[in-house]
Amino acid sequence: MHPSLLHKAQSKYSSKTKDELIEGTAIILVNFSENYTCIMQDAIQSVHWKKEQVTIHPFLAYVKDTANDKLKPILMCVISDHLVHGTTIFWTFQKVIDQDLIKEVTQIKYIKYFSDGSSAQYKNFKNLKKSVTMEQHSLGVYTWNDPVAT
Repeated sequence: MHPSLLHKAQSKYSSKTKDELIEGTAIILVNFSENYTCIMQDAIQSVHWKKEQVTIHPFLAYVKDTANDKLKPILMCVISDHLVHGTTIFWTFQKVIDQDLIKEVTQIKYIKYFSDGSSAQYKNFKNLKKSVTMEQHSLGVYTWNDPVAT
């Protein structure tokens, strides 16, 4: 299948999943950002030579707002001084995000993840194994969706 057809099919599936979202289900879009150098306003000169960096990992969750029957976006972000963007650190971020989301929207029982398909963090055998064994999830059910054509 041609990559552009795969991309169209994946986009259609993503849109359909959002359109048909039901109560108790959340969609979380994940996409590792990058390392950012922190700049302090009015810093002393010695800080100029030692620039600290942080990793920023944004998450965008969609849940069904039952009050008005619309999608409610919930923006979340993990900022960490851990600069290695591997699978293990993502699992740590994921656990924090899942717990915070479940605290905010208590009826969530099922999470559908969509990623950008980065092989270092998401699209690898470690995440597949984690998905199958569901070691870290208190809710018990989730799916992972990676783009095929990356």
